[in-house]
Amino acid sequence: MSGKIGSAGSRSGTIGETELDYEEGTWTIDIYDASSGGNVAGKGTNKATYTKIGNQVMLQGYMAVSSKGSMTSGNSIYIRGLPFSSTAIIRIFSYGSIWISSATYTGELMVNINSGGNDYAQISIQVTGAEPTYMPVSGLHASLSEVKFTLVYTTD
Repeated sequence: MSGKIGSAGSRSGTIGETELDYEEGTWTIDIYDASSGGNVAGKGTNKATYTKIGNQVMLQGYMAVSSKGSMTSGNSIYIRGLPFSSTAIIRIFSYGSIWISSATYTGELMVNINSGGNDYAQISIQVTGAEPTYMPVSGLHASLSEVKFTLVYTTD
């Protein structure tokens, strides 16, 4: 084997014919009301890490939302700034867990990223017997909502 696995940063090496690709780091979470452009939420503490092994990306994130700013209340919430875009292969969906300290919704919350080369995730609300919907900006309380999540997804 050449290369080094097991320490911080980007590493790659080869075992036999298998190429290893390992990277870990931090990224900055931004919450918007659109997948591109749009309005951004005010933020306080922001901590996010990722680990990438091959084409699998594991995210952990925490953000204190200090205000909704001028976000449009009827729009969906988008978590942007992901360190890698999702795979371009269509119909691959990835779901993770999410906790929001101060929000209004009915059902189970999930964080998800759809395939198609997206660099954002959305907050899904699942109600038994119904199709999932996306959490609107109006679901976040005006200030001091904490958002914590984990998500594993595929990249190219």
